[in-house]
Amino acid sequence: MIGTLLLTLSLFSQTLDVPQLTTDPEVVGQGKTIALYLRFSQSLQKVEGFFLERIIPFYPIRRGSFDPEIRDPELVSGQGSGPSYTYRALIGIPIGTEPGSYSLRITLTRRENFNFQISDSIFQSSDSKILESSIEVVETPFEREKITIPRPKQNLLTSQALTEEAKIIGNILSKSRESQYWKGSFLQPIQGRISSPFGIYRIYNDGTASRPHRGVDIANLEGTPILAPNSGRVVLSRHLHFHGNTIIIDHGQGVYSLLNHLKRRFAHKGDRVKKGEKVGLVGETGLATGPHLHWGLSISEIRVDALEWTEREW
Repeated sequence: MIGTLLLTLSLFSQTLDVPQLTTDPEVVGQGKTIALYLRFSQSLQKVEGFFLERIIPFYPIRRGSFDPEIRDPELVSGQGSGPSYTYRALIGIPIGTEPGSYSLRITLTRRENFNFQISDSIFQSSDSKILESSIEVVETPFEREKITIPRPKQNLLTSQALTEEAKIIGNILSKSRESQYWKGSFLQPIQGRISSPFGIYRIYNDGTASRPHRGVDIANLEGTPILAPNSGRVVLSRHLHFHGNTIIIDHGQGVYSLLNHLKRRFAHKGDRVKKGEKVGLVGETGLATGPHLHWGLSISEIRVDALEWTEREW
């Protein structure tokens, strides 16, 4: 369900105008994704949100924004009496977020010379204006599973390599490009049995190490081709001790796919890949108990349920 909030605003020396904030879906579950669309008749210099103690970037929706070859695509205009400009933010809800209503603040920064008034405040010069709303987070049921790691790989659970790899991956996921490289819904990189769903609470061996699963595991035969979930740029392609052979694809605007435990990697750092292109083969490298693909999806450094992105478009 899509929710819409009209934010009261009147323009000085112009006709009445109201910026429209739309949320899709209206409420969002733990580990899921919510899209915010801010529509306004004026082109804004910057739109930025603040939610769950994190800065949330908004990006202008542009014609052809999914095509990296288009350098300066035109902003999408609205229908009806005049143009409008739409800005979108994608928010990933952390798995551990408690259900409830959370405040959302959106800062609008003007472009060029126009003044408008929201409530009793006038948007002037280089001033910004903060709009306030809220987002309702609901519970997502997550199961538990016990995993037995073979003795030769047990040291990976507490290996210093895990910390080092987390820094490498975290540094990549912290970057964001304004361009959108993906188009439409995502593909599931391989078909097969979901051997471990997103968010399941994992208990390893004797229970000394446990954490929620931050991706989805899809089991299939070793050597099964792995396809790019959507178009993007390869920003990492290398072997990691814990994650095994790994490819990370930057889809733009803070959206990344992480493909782990590969037998072989065909895509290399710097490559542009297209949706459905073969990028590797299923394996069981790193901390794996059998051949499978671990597919993770990160939205502005928050891991979310990747399968949700195969069922809808953002």
